[in-house]
Amino acid sequence: MRGASLFLAGFGMIAGNASTNTILQTILPAGLRGRVLALYTAANLGAAAAGGLVAGWVAERAGPETTLLAAGGLLLVVALRFRFGLEHLRVHLRPLYAELGITHVTPTMGRKAAP
Repeated sequence: MRGASLFLAGFGMIAGNASTNTILQTILPAGLRGRVLALYTAANLGAAAAGGLVAGWVAERAGPETTLLAAGGLLLVVALRFRFGLEHLRVHLRPLYAELGITHVTPTMGRKAAP
């Protein structure tokens, strides 16, 4: 069970990082791309280090199993928040993607248009 959990966590991290980098590199103007990606990378690495410190501190007090369960619960909350905020992101990215010639998808595609 632990091996499967580690595999899923690693896969999720890889997929999330690849998706985020793709979106950022696609929507950012060329003059800002390097600066924004550098800030994103620094924040990502800093958050991982801070998360490790917090997880270690919690594990010393509550135990590793409780810490991993709490981290999993927090991840589930964040994933659900992302999932339900995804349409907001799509609405804002569709016109930009259409302008860049990446897609021809309209905001109403896949949904019934208003009468």
